[in-house]
Amino acid sequence: MIFSKRCVLALLGVIVCVFSLRCVAQNSAYDPDDYDDEDSVRYAYLSLRFDSDGAADANLTLDRKPESWGSVRSALSETLRCPAANWPSLPTADRSTDAWVSRLSPEERKRYLQRTTTYDQRRVKVRCDSILSRRRWVAEGTLDLTPLGEALKQIGIQQLTLTIDHPDVDFEQSSPENLYKEPSWVKARLNYEISLSAATNPPPIHIAYGFRNTDLYRSLGILLGFIVSPILLLLWMRRSALSIGKMDPVAAWFSYFRVLNWSSNGAVLLWMVSGLGARQSLQHWLRFTAGVSWKSSLGEFLIALGPAWLVYFICIDLSYPVFAQLRGDSSRRAEFLLQHILTVGAQVLPLVLFFTGIEIWNYSARLAVLVFAMAYLTRIGCLRWQVKITQMLPQPLTTGELRDRVFALARKAGGENSAGICDARRQGRDGECLRSSEQHGDLHRLLVAAAYEAGGGCGGGARTHAS
Repeated sequence: MIFSKRCVLALLGVIVCVFSLRCVAQNSAYDPDDYDDEDSVRYAYLSLRFDSDGAADANLTLDRKPESWGSVRSALSETLRCPAANWPSLPTADRSTDAWVSRLSPEERKRYLQRTTTYDQRRVKVRCDSILSRRRWVAEGTLDLTPLGEALKQIGIQQLTLTIDHPDVDFEQSSPENLYKEPSWVKARLNYEISLSAATNPPPIHIAYGFRNTDLYRSLGILLGFIVSPILLLLWMRRSALSIGKMDPVAAWFSYFRVLNWSSNGAVLLWMVSGLGARQSLQHWLRFTAGVSWKSSLGEFLIALGPAWLVYFICIDLSYPVFAQLRGDSSRRAEFLLQHILTVGAQVLPLVLFFTGIEIWNYSARLAVLVFAMAYLTRIGCLRWQVKITQMLPQPLTTGELRDRVFALARKAGGENSAGICDARRQGRDGECLRSSEQHGDLHRLLVAAAYEAGGGCGGGARTHAS
């Protein structure tokens, strides 16, 4: 219980830290005046944020307001192959910025809008739909920077910084000239530092990104191996356990349970934490092909959880003969599988919903609260349904042959002070607890053996869950 409380407190601490960092990030919003400093080298900054279709949001920022935007806008339109006739005269703010500004005081709002207006007078922000062409799962094209470079040189610009952002993909190809290498942890971004001298023109930049057939085949092959490998291992172990179980059911069960635990729980942990590179690749491919929508979000959720839990439930279903023969489980196969599904539902689904609620809190607090309520109701519903099906509730074991045999074996394994059992009913709150000893593993085996003997070799009505 103490450990559980500490975990809850630690989780609450992490949540508070996340929300605090997000609030700080919003309050320390971008100040346009940060770019108003005079510099010995005049510069321009061009940002291109591409989507999966090859369209991009373009943002050209100069170090100071030009006397006229005419030549620069025409050159940028030619470079991006994007007609300038429909471009807005000033950039428009997005909804998140409007929401943040509305929370400022009147004086702060006025001061911020004045700085923003001054900053917007030296930048152009447009949406272009035909910069790159897409062929199947690859967007590709070439940027001719010569027109833009000539126009920028005419107004005294000496340095052009080009930043290209694209979706997370497996395949990326770009021109190496003037490319500035980002740190290894910065992905899906290309930075170019281009000097605008009078003698030469900026070189064209070729860019391609997306997914090739070989990238998808590799991810599907890893996924297939992830699913098949634990299943084959478990089938081999099941055959051995059923054979050895006729002579030593306890030893056979413990050996099989160890492999089952690694095959099922280990597979879930491996896929959700690592994914072997295939999970991330398939999620990125789905987002690349389907775009950002509720359908793609649902697909990414299924990719994140589906293969892992598919392996888990296949392993559980294959283990039914072992449970029936070695543990005396008299339930039908469907009931057996349903019990494990409800166990997973009571433990995993609430956590998934809880972290989903944290993720969407900034977008919709009401929806997040609804998701939190769903997490709580899911756990309660699954636990009650599980109790209704199994008809198993914890009962105090105060008297009887099983209780006497368990305590006798505990004393035999580790003396009077062995771990794990308290006669709290007899001794009250500060009951006589048996403390930990080096023979804990032997004690575990002896307790299971006692349950087997009391239940008539697994055939009686006593079901144990020592595993």
